[in-house]
Amino acid sequence: MIGSDGKGYYAYLPAIFIHHDLSFDFVESYERAYYGATDDFFDFRIITETGTVNKYFPGVAILWLPFFLLAHLFSLLFGFSADGYSMPYQIAIGLAAIFYLWVGLKFLRKILVHLGFNGWHQFLIIWIVFFGTNLYYYTIEEPSFTHVYSFALINIFSLTVIRLSSKYQAIGLYILSVCLAMIIITRPVNGMIIFAVPFLAGSFKKLVGLVQNTFGDKKNLIGALVAGSVTLFVIPGLWYLQSGKFLVYTYGDEKFNILYSYFTDIMFSYHNGWFIYTPIALVSFVGFYPMFKKSPWKASMLFFFLITVIYVLGCWSVWWYGEAFGMRPMIEFYFVLAILLGTGLQYLNKKKIILSLFFMILLLLTTLNLFQMWQFKHGVLPAKNLSSETYWGNFLATTPKARVFIDKDKSKLIQTFFTDMESDPGWLNYESKTDEKSFSGSYASKIDSATIYSIGFREDISGLLEDKQYQVVVSAITYSINKNPSAQLVVDFLDQSEKSLDYNTMYLGEFLLKNTWTHIEFATDIPSKMMDDCILAVYFWNPATGEKFYVDDFRIEVWEVLE
Repeated sequence: MIGSDGKGYYAYLPAIFIHHDLSFDFVESYERAYYGATDDFFDFRIITETGTVNKYFPGVAILWLPFFLLAHLFSLLFGFSADGYSMPYQIAIGLAAIFYLWVGLKFLRKILVHLGFNGWHQFLIIWIVFFGTNLYYYTIEEPSFTHVYSFALINIFSLTVIRLSSKYQAIGLYILSVCLAMIIITRPVNGMIIFAVPFLAGSFKKLVGLVQNTFGDKKNLIGALVAGSVTLFVIPGLWYLQSGKFLVYTYGDEKFNILYSYFTDIMFSYHNGWFIYTPIALVSFVGFYPMFKKSPWKASMLFFFLITVIYVLGCWSVWWYGEAFGMRPMIEFYFVLAILLGTGLQYLNKKKIILSLFFMILLLLTTLNLFQMWQFKHGVLPAKNLSSETYWGNFLATTPKARVFIDKDKSKLIQTFFTDMESDPGWLNYESKTDEKSFSGSYASKIDSATIYSIGFREDISGLLEDKQYQVVVSAITYSINKNPSAQLVVDFLDQSEKSLDYNTMYLGEFLLKNTWTHIEFATDIPSKMMDDCILAVYFWNPATGEKFYVDDFRIEVWEVLE
């Protein structure tokens, strides 16, 4: 349950309440105990001149606190390890995600009620927002990411703005201020929800009234600002405790450039593009037409807000947001998708044939979304090297394919190493060649009980590398006598002392057919820390004795990934 980025978000809780260690020196112990980590594990710690700082923001840890404390009490009472990472704590984070999903959907429904959507439309919209988008994935499969929690906070904020615009109440100011502060300390970029206020107000007249009421109530405005400021101070306060400084940049080489945005990529790229992996979002835009007819103000303000969100998200240097399913930072703003869908449904309500077609499209796209989440979870849809070829090459596939798709417009081939086994290439274990079988020519490399390693490549490639990003792509034609063999492809990066610093294994059993030559491919990044000291070793091996396995046309390529 607690994984990847979530390890950083969560670490504040065991650091403060159990280990009393904001330097996070306990990380290695839990990584070895619960994640089977080597020295090369997901590390959220940033080393500064004055101390070790957590890369991630603490907002979600505050939201997790009640669940963490209950898990800690349960562990103490029932004999589980009370270290912050045993089973009760993991389950607590999963339950927290479901709870905040419920909160988010509850407030989303209140928004829909306030905007006048009927009960049937409310049910359908909420169903689609959960099952038809990646909100499902980041609640059930990745509950330690921030998105479902931000989804809840932003829906609370949005409903509060709507209510304050209709009827001013001082308590609403306090809720708004603290909620906005929580949104920011959970995921700072989500602070741009303030640009949705003109839309949420409902009209220019209501927006003016909201501003006048807010600034006219100076006493409560000051109180609300103080409450929000105290909440915001959690971030610099924690930075100070960790490093002695109130301001620390924790994202290293990842940068934000407001002058340049990967605007169209955010929407249409096969590398996590919003409309590609959440096509219901694009369909929801049908709601802009009736919204504009009814209220040009609301339609214009909503369009401005969406354009702002997409532009700002595209200003991040890692605009695809890692190995993600879809454009995950859009999840928190799905109240927009819900309102647009509802507006579209209202408009089509009396157009029975078109409405039926619209329902059918929504059902098909929801089914596609669920299926693609299943593909992503099971590795059929790869997490890396996403492209149009990757997407369509795996479209509706139910088993993983051992294929690598290189975007040749964004990559440059640096070097190729190849052997067809017909002559000695100077590689290791050439004596494994045999004429029993071959795909091309007369020879292949054979693995059996006597020789468990194939012909293998081993060379210092440091001279090929500069301070850039590179990938190694391996391909071969393989043949197995057995069904689901234990054979593996190994790509190992070693330093000059022969220490393995990045060991990668591809298990071949699920990709191979019995008694059939099968083309396989595998790609992995060259670790950035190894540009000056990199020995590359690539080979096949089969630890299961008695299984015959053959390799032919063995190719290794080094690609530079262009910016």
